[in-house]
Amino acid sequence: MVIPGEDAAELEKLAADYHTRFQPADPVERFLVDSMITAEWQLRRFRKVEAGLWEFTLSGQESGLGEAYGENLKVFTRLHRRIEAIECSYHRSLRELQRLQATRVLEESTALDDSDFGARAEKLASLCEPAAEIATAAASGPATRAQKPLDNPALRL
Repeated sequence: MVIPGEDAAELEKLAADYHTRFQPADPVERFLVDSMITAEWQLRRFRKVEAGLWEFTLSGQESGLGEAYGENLKVFTRLHRRIEAIECSYHRSLRELQRLQATRVLEESTALDDSDFGARAEKLASLCEPAAEIATAAASGPATRAQKPLDNPALRL
């Protein structure tokens, strides 16, 4: 939402930048990206509100910054709570988007098509060969190496 004093083209550019950066693949990812865009836009707005509030608070006063803040503590506190809530919303959406995209990438990378199956099966078999050799060597070793748990005095109760 654009209010008077804000630039709609700037919001459109922000949205385009986010969609280019995160490339949402489905409605849920688009919702999360849109939530992040809204949060950033609101943060920009509330930072301007804070600057205007300081300007208004300090205009015509002879008191210092600390005194002006103390006199308007309730207003500044509410503003900062709102800013913190927006930041939390942004980061929550970002984490969820990253989680969903990582899951999607993992699922896509593990999906096997028929043409790739043979090559992957050969690679898997080659990875298993050294383990099979180790198992065969261990099985052919002396029988005393593989003791039953009860034959080991340390394990008796």
